[in-house]
Amino acid sequence: MEFKCECDPHGRKEPSGINRIIMEFKSFIRVLFPELFKAELIES
Repeated sequence: MEFKCECDPHGRKEPSGINRIIMEFKSFIRVLFPELFKAELIES
């Protein structure tokens, strides 16, 4: 059973509220500072 959302091209459930803001902020940072994001991935 799949949940599809028309507003999401990947068919995933749209994150709501703060989670969505965090996700958008992270992708924004990932575009601006890819080196920072790689370092964060290595640490975790």
